[in-house]
Amino acid sequence: MMLTNTSDVDFIIPLLKQEDNNIKKIAYSGTHGTGKTTSCFNLATQCKLNCHSKSIHLLTEVASESPFKINKETTVESQMWIFANQISRELENSLRYKILISDRTIADNIAYTMAAGFKTLAQNQIEFAKSFISTYDYIFLKQSSTNNFHYEDGIRDSKDKQFREDVEDSLHEVYYALKPYMASEDQIKYI
Repeated sequence: MMLTNTSDVDFIIPLLKQEDNNIKKIAYSGTHGTGKTTSCFNLATQCKLNCHSKSIHLLTEVASESPFKINKETTVESQMWIFANQISRELENSLRYKILISDRTIADNIAYTMAAGFKTLAQNQIEFAKSFISTYDYIFLKQSSTNNFHYEDGIRDSKDKQFREDVEDSLHEVYYALKPYMASEDQIKYI
């Protein structure tokens, strides 16, 4: 069984193969259990096979490296650490590589912050994200209704369906707030 929707790859690879394209950063977004990581690895593989003249880097999920608790047990400190490290790693790797594929966006972190109930922190993160969201050339937002790969992976909460739905609802709210600050109308693609 293929765990990723090939429409993202079919869409982006022809664009990346063009020598004169300006695409730099592609990210996958969505609540846990939607196949983002699998999609990232799939796209990175296809980029390696098809975009020979370009250096490619895959930025894996930052939250799984947090020294603080995550998921429903997250703390304000954890959400600040994830947010700051996501931004830092994206900035650093954007300088080093022609193509950066990111497993999550800063909007994902904000959605988890909101779902955890840290509303003030989430609002502050949204204010910062308004100036950062345009750095993504394309965001593939994976919906749980069409990408249901929710199982125990040892990192994300696989038992609490409501928490997963709360994160997804929060993510839609975050993208709605950030939409006016995106670089273009088609920057985000729902898959």
